[in-house]
Amino acid sequence: MAHEDERNSAMASPLLPATQIDQNCQDCCRVMFSPRCLLTVQSMHGVLLAIFAAILYSAAHYCMRLVQEVGGVGPLQTSFFINMGMSICIIPIIICKSINIMGESHKERGILITIAGLYTGSLLALVKALILGSIGNVTGILRGTMPIVTPILSMIILRESYKIVDGLVTLISICGILLMARAPEIFGLETQFEEVDSHELSAYMLTVFAGTQMSLCVVLMRYSNENVLVTLCWISMFGSLSFSFFTIIFEIPKWAMDTETALVIVGMIISTLLGTVCRIKALHLIEATPVILLSNLQIVVAFLLQTYGLHDNPDFYSILGAGVILLGGTICAVNTWWRDYHHK
Repeated sequence: MAHEDERNSAMASPLLPATQIDQNCQDCCRVMFSPRCLLTVQSMHGVLLAIFAAILYSAAHYCMRLVQEVGGVGPLQTSFFINMGMSICIIPIIICKSINIMGESHKERGILITIAGLYTGSLLALVKALILGSIGNVTGILRGTMPIVTPILSMIILRESYKIVDGLVTLISICGILLMARAPEIFGLETQFEEVDSHELSAYMLTVFAGTQMSLCVVLMRYSNENVLVTLCWISMFGSLSFSFFTIIFEIPKWAMDTETALVIVGMIISTLLGTVCRIKALHLIEATPVILLSNLQIVVAFLLQTYGLHDNPDFYSILGAGVILLGGTICAVNTWWRDYHHK
C-alpha cells in the first residue's frame, strides 16, 4: 500500500525530480538546457559582443580624429595615450586577482608578444591614416580588407571552414564599401569627383596595412584563447613602451591641452578598451570570420559620426552603401545563430 501511494505521488508530480529543497526549506528550480540551446545562447552572446565592439571602435576612431585634428596631438602620442590608459585600467585588476601574465610555455609567450606587436603596428598605421583620410573611407577600406584576409588566415591557422553564406556576406560588404567610396571608374562619374591626392593614397595604403596586421592579430587571439586581461596587459604594456620611445624620438609631445581635448582622450581610451574586450570575448565564443563580418557595421556607425559630428553631408551612394553593409551584417548574425542552432 505504501509503495502504491509513492507511485501515485510520483505520477501526480512529474516535475518533482527537477525540484529540490535547500537547507533553508526554499524551493530551488533546476533548469536543464540542451547542448543545442546552450550553443545557440553562446552564439547570440558572441554576435552581440561583436556588434558592441564595432560600435565602440567607431567611437574610438572618431575620438582619434578629433584628438589629432582639433587637439593637435601627433599620431605617436595619440597611440601612447591609448595604450597607457589601457595599462592604467588593466594592471590594478591583474594585481588584485593575482593573474599570471607570463604564460605557461614559451609558445604562449611568443604568441602573446606577436599579438601585442601586431596590435601596436596596426594601431599606429590606423591612427596615422585617420588624420590623412576621411573617417568613412578609412573605416570602409579597413573593414573591406579584413573580411578578405581573415578567412584565409582562419582556414590556414585555425582550420575553420569558409561557408557560402560567409562569401555572400563578404561580397555584399564589398559592394557597400564601393558604394560608399563612390569609385569614379565603376560608376562613370569622373567629372564629379576630385582625384585622390598623395595624402589620401598614403591613408588608404596604411589602412590596408593596418587591416592585414589586425586580421592576423584577431586570428592569433582566437588561436591562443588566452585570458582577456592577460592579452590586454601584453598589448597595452608593449604599446606603452614602444610609443613612449617613438614619441620622444620622432615627435614633440604636447602635454598642455584644454579640458575638451582631455575629455576626448578619456573617451578614446575607454571606447578602445571596451571595444577590445568585447572583440576578444566574441572571439572566444564564435569563429573569427563572423566576428570580422559583423565588424562591418562599424562603417555605418563611422558614417553617422562623420555626418553628424564632422558635418559631412551624405549623398545617395553613401546612404545606399551604409544600408547594404547593414544588410550584410544582419545576414551574418542570423546565419550564425541558425547554424549554431542546427549544429549537432
